[in-house]
Amino acid sequence: MPKAGRGLEELVATLEEILADSAVEVRSPDHIDGKSGSSREVDVSLRARVGSVEVLVILECRDRGRSQDIEWIDQLIGKRDDVGASKAVAVSRAGFTSGAQKRAEQGAIELRTLDSVTRETVWGWVGVEFATATVRQFDIKRAQICIPTAVPEKIRLAAQRVISGKLQIDAPILVRTTDETPVSLGDVWREAPKPAELDSLTPGIPKRGTLHVVPGDPDESSAWYAIPTEFGQVRISEIVLTGDFRIDQRRIPVSRSVYRSADTSFVEIAHVDVRHKQEVVRMGLHSTLDGSKVVVIDNPGGVAFQADLLFKVIDEGESPVHGN
Repeated sequence: MPKAGRGLEELVATLEEILADSAVEVRSPDHIDGKSGSSREVDVSLRARVGSVEVLVILECRDRGRSQDIEWIDQLIGKRDDVGASKAVAVSRAGFTSGAQKRAEQGAIELRTLDSVTRETVWGWVGVEFATATVRQFDIKRAQICIPTAVPEKIRLAAQRVISGKLQIDAPILVRTTDETPVSLGDVWREAPKPAELDSLTPGIPKRGTLHVVPGDPDESSAWYAIPTEFGQVRISEIVLTGDFRIDQRRIPVSRSVYRSADTSFVEIAHVDVRHKQEVVRMGLHSTLDGSKVVVIDNPGGVAFQADLLFKVIDEGESPVHGN
């Protein structure tokens, strides 16, 4: 399970990548050997070379509901000195107490916040209140993996033993023929061309259907799926998936925030979070000081659903769309 506050660390790492020169390496998290002899974990590190000098900047993040106090700043000063960082930055979603601000100034710690802002404060560059998320789903009920008839019986039986009773959607029972990467039936569904009929479904109402997945090129050297056996890969000829197709549409508010220090706004952020079961996909639109805008899609868990996020203005009186 990800540690509390990991989402803020990942967001800060992404923002720093947007702001950084291409020669800067961003790591999150990072583990650095300290002068104390211990390995120290930092939330985000920036590494670069200036001439012959290696430069290290560390950023520590706190996603708490209250302002951070002097104790955390003292801890960060100690960590900076231990790992030999040129600079340390403290990032708090809720800001800092006055004591923490004074201690940070004394200890040369830069303070940054990730503040939520209102529509009226900034954001002339994105006049969107809500996003409509369309989630395409396929609940697989049956699956058939077809083995070519030319495969010798002994090898065929070995392949059938591998897949027998293991047709759960997320079980990695196949491999890609190019690199032997494990593949599940869910991966096959996500990578296959989507039936045109899927877009004509009524949101929230499932429809039973069958998806036939075949190689785009019958050439044996082309990328495709195979069953791993003790005799090597057994290339399959077709995958037939039967189940319930469904699309859901959800009206999701756009959240806005600013990544900034006391006197400078670095990045303005607008994002929507699409949640499905225990997974989250975040789509963000980031605007930097130089006027550039970057769209970032964050899918940390490799979620087993597809989301097409359409930025669309929804009028105050317009009824929201619904989905489960």
